[in-house]
Amino acid sequence: MIRSRNAFTLVELLVVIAIIGIIASLLLPAVNYAREAARRSQCTNQLRQLSLAASGFEARKQRLPGRMEVVGNKPANWLVPMLPDLEQQQLYDAWSDSSVPLATASLRPFLEIMYCPSRPGRDNTVATNSYIANFGYWPRAADGSHLSGGIAVRAPVAGYDYWDAHRKENGPFVDRVSATVNNWNVPKQQLTVTSTDMRDGKSNTILFSENLIAGNWDTTSDISTGMVWLYANESGVPVTPNWITKTVIAPTPVPADARINGNKKTVQSILGPEHVRPSSMHSGGVVAAFADGSTKFLSEKVAYHVYQSLLTLRDNRSDMPYSAYILKESDVNQ
Repeated sequence: MIRSRNAFTLVELLVVIAIIGIIASLLLPAVNYAREAARRSQCTNQLRQLSLAASGFEARKQRLPGRMEVVGNKPANWLVPMLPDLEQQQLYDAWSDSSVPLATASLRPFLEIMYCPSRPGRDNTVATNSYIANFGYWPRAADGSHLSGGIAVRAPVAGYDYWDAHRKENGPFVDRVSATVNNWNVPKQQLTVTSTDMRDGKSNTILFSENLIAGNWDTTSDISTGMVWLYANESGVPVTPNWITKTVIAPTPVPADARINGNKKTVQSILGPEHVRPSSMHSGGVVAAFADGSTKFLSEKVAYHVYQSLLTLRDNRSDMPYSAYILKESDVNQ
């Protein structure tokens, strides 16, 4: 007598489960890749909006914003002056109101445009931030007596000083606060930077990128919302005479933390200028927005002198060790 079978056997059920598991293991990486591609696309669009906002600010004010500004008698970083160009006029009006104290909580809301969706640790209750502006050269004591005079923020002095280090050839976002609040006359440093100062080309000048440990966007007292380059180079890269001192100054080796994505898994906070560099959760590099409104994905393998060149406005008059270097298209499109 033949009996009909109305159910799977245990063996058949296990085979079906195994097949489903194999299909899922094949699909999961593709799903994760698609999700990260979408997150990276959103990050790219947000950085592009920051670059366009900088252009909009320049069109209104005939200059780029400073890394620090005075807005409504309050110190403010580079983002605050651009708020009207990011459809945040009401927030800017609050900042520019001198009767509103700096400590007012409503001055620092969470802004969606300032947060990369690939970055973990999202907190909608504070001014969480993923993005950094190009602050240019940042001198250190290790740079030697010729350049270490640029460390202290002070009135101009004879010889190489803070205003030489932070001149516009070294980077587009300059200090517009120190001279203002101290009533210093700064003949060495023109505090007005425009896109016409980018003699190496707007398409070769980075304005914004991202950093996993960037400070909140309302930060006004440090460099945690910036990226800087150090007076350092790889072994074997030529060194040219410094434009200001007219001497050849030996650079230090490049700190591992100072490179793009440098030790990003272990560096959890900004302890020095070597940590004020681009980093991201995107695989293999970071997104950067250029002065012409374009965006590019920069490989974490970019040579340090190329990184320096992308941050300076005019290489041959900057302080970068290899200031005679001529940027090539292949340097960026790696």
